Amino acid sequence: MGEIIQWNINGLKSAISQNFKNKVESISSVLEKNSTLIFNIQETHFLNESDAPLFTKVYEHLFHFINAFATNGDPFSGILICISKKL
Repeated sequence: MGEIIQWNINGLKSAISQNFKNKVESISSVLEKNSTLIFNIQETHFLNESDAPLFTKVYEHLFHFINAFATNGDPFSGILICISKKL
């Protein structure tokens, strides 16, 4: 059995944010675990594909990444779902 993880990240869009590096490192450590099947990241604040951090490219051989982007009316929303390609 694998892990299903959900994290309200409270913003992942701004690389200049004080906690951005720590958040990306934490996400990467979860994605590197062989037991992670689904990782749901809430409140990404991504408005489009260009906002996604580099880890979506680094781990694309292991995961499918599905974005539900934030909208102009609710810029603090957004979801990134990471689904293991083992499923």
